[in-house]
Amino acid sequence: MDKKREYEKFEELLEKNPCYDKDGISPKNFRSKTLDLHGYKRHEALEKVLIILKSARKENLKELKIICGKGKHSESEPVLFESVRNLLKDNKIYYKNFNFDKNNNIFVYF
Repeated sequence: MDKKREYEKFEELLEKNPCYDKDGISPKNFRSKTLDLHGYKRHEALEKVLIILKSARKENLKELKIICGKGKHSESEPVLFESVRNLLKDNKIYYKNFNFDKNNNIFVYF
């Protein structure tokens, strides 16, 4: 795939997978966003997180809150929280650092 088509595909994915601020608004110049992963399968959630990580610089993003949930609808144990943490550990080039709270929310800082 050539670079132009790759970029166009990335833009399409970004349009289909927006993240929002706490009021559900997604302005272009907003510096803090929230991504709620409730209801997503692991591969869908990881794709959304990676898209936003890669677009953070372009969007001038400073902070991203990722809501993973506690896994109450999982068959055995929470899946998204550990999967997103591992994805972040493997993609350190996109952010400065991250931390998390007891409610399985992850805070990524750019």
